[in-house]
Amino acid sequence: MRTAHEKVKPFVCAWERCGRAFGFKKVLQRHELTHTNPAPPRERKTTKEVELIDEIAGTGYDESTSRDIECTIEGCEWRFGREYDLQRHLASFHKIPEQEGDSEMGSDGDFSDLDNIDNLEDEDEDMDED
Repeated sequence: MRTAHEKVKPFVCAWERCGRAFGFKKVLQRHELTHTNPAPPRERKTTKEVELIDEIAGTGYDESTSRDIECTIEGCEWRFGREYDLQRHLASFHKIPEQEGDSEMGSDGDFSDLDNIDNLEDEDEDMDED
């Protein structure tokens, strides 16, 4: 193809002071529309001011439900849906280190799940024998 590889552009815009040249007639015709039917000016996109909660937790976190766990520090109004999130907040925002054993707690905050581990392992062995 001669026009693409050799940079030959035989189709020149006839509008005064334009002089742009194109390799294909169709491209010239499309270009001429910019002189006859200019596109309306585009609206500038406005950026929404991002709140701190959205910057930290992501958009929509503020409207999510079931954030029943309050920060334990007096005067702090942060609320959380998971105990883990509260512990991270305390460590990063209030500089209080995580408490020992928090990673081993059950989902309801106690160690009752760990007491039954031996029993669960025995049941698994009984099922394997069958």
